[in-house]
Amino acid sequence: MIKVACAIIKNNNHYLLAKRSASMEHPEHWEFPGGKILSHESAKQAIMREIKEELNALVRPIKMEEPLHWVYPNKEIELIAVHCELLSKKIELTEHAAWQWMTAEELEDCQLLEADRALFQQITSSS
Repeated sequence: MIKVACAIIKNNNHYLLAKRSASMEHPEHWEFPGGKILSHESAKQAIMREIKEELNALVRPIKMEEPLHWVYPNKEIELIAVHCELLSKKIELTEHAAWQWMTAEELEDCQLLEADRALFQQITSSS
């Protein structure tokens, strides 16, 4: 099982999403930015590293959600949402095709990765 951390960054009822590039697995899908947790890292450490690598931005982890177990046809993941404060004023993409602030309603209509959609539903139903 692959452990993955994703950043839940919210600003004025909008969430920060990144669109996967054509060269990435699940191309053109939107996701909460993040990535694999390395063996020596906590989820919070991983999310700070991943956001710096993918968005060239700094975040401050605030709290974590319960992990979500998800099975894709080719892999099994444990997705851990880390609510973060965005500290950077500027975002520079290094891997993704685009980024966008979306409302919860816009998230419902976009092509969001399945695990991210389930995680978002879990987060919004518990709050």
